[in-house]
Amino acid sequence: MPRACLLLLVFVIACADAAPEEGLAHPLATSATHTCALRQAGLYCWGSNFAGQLGTGDEQDSHRPVAATLVGDDIAELALSSGRSCVRRKTGKVACWGQNDMGQIGDGTRESSPKPVEAVGIDDARQIAIEDSSSCALRAAGTVACWGLSSRSQPDEGSLVPQTIEGVSGIVELRSAPHGTYCGRHADGVVECWRFQDGHWGAPFAVDELKGARGIGLTTTNEVCAILESGSVTCQNFDSGKTVPLQRSQDSLQLAASGDLAICAQNKALRWLCWNLLPPGFETVGTPAIPVEADQKLIDLTVSGLRFCSLRADRSVACTDATTAMLLFEPVADLPP
Repeated sequence: MPRACLLLLVFVIACADAAPEEGLAHPLATSATHTCALRQAGLYCWGSNFAGQLGTGDEQDSHRPVAATLVGDDIAELALSSGRSCVRRKTGKVACWGQNDMGQIGDGTRESSPKPVEAVGIDDARQIAIEDSSSCALRAAGTVACWGLSSRSQPDEGSLVPQTIEGVSGIVELRSAPHGTYCGRHADGVVECWRFQDGHWGAPFAVDELKGARGIGLTTTNEVCAILESGSVTCQNFDSGKTVPLQRSQDSLQLAASGDLAICAQNKALRWLCWNLLPPGFETVGTPAIPVEADQKLIDLTVSGLRFCSLRADRSVACTDATTAMLLFEPVADLPP
């Protein structure tokens, strides 16, 4: 019997004023439950707030952006997962708030918090990457520390405080995917990944098919994608071993801030293209299809599931959900400058 496939391909195309400066953190992040944007006036979040992830000190949902008044103004980087928000401060410290049932905040407890709580022993973070149950920080020396995935029913698994991933060093870029999968890129273009399996962090393994990587991104289905030296994007699936070059990905400059069910790249023409996953195999497919219109030029793009949020040239934020044949970015109301 032939298998029926649900095809949800996304094609995003928009212009940007200029490519983001190297080293600048993305000022926009989204998750399955909420979105946050870093503005001159501070951090603003909206969406579900069941664990206090909006940073307002309560658990009241908000469809409009609200100021995360408890977070402070020394934010260098922003990362979100379902029920939790994290920031890297300019001091190198990492602070998270919201859900902490598996120790993903890193303070040695499993107690959720509506207020930012610092991860124990991290004061030199250069980048952060998180998923629903865990967190990792790229440290100044190029090493990586991770924490979380320690449940009350299995307290001996995972870690409630940051622990260094053995064998990982010389990392310059860090990315995350669901279910405790992380990858790092070395300055020489080598990509290596590590996964949480059998109650502990596994040893890192190199992804040889992606040698010469200039930027990486991960999907929810254990695929790591990389911009190669040629400028094109290729994805490697950990489980199937399948390698897929993404069509029309030549001349790519950077991958989107995060990815879940999609991989997005900005090219030299400063246009964004996105490729998402095809059930039932859930592997990246090569050809983008559905157009997404934008009435403003896009500067930044972030993805969670099939939810896309963009930072526009007028510094406003617009979001869309890839569930229709024609997708329009609609601005979020009442965001301050």
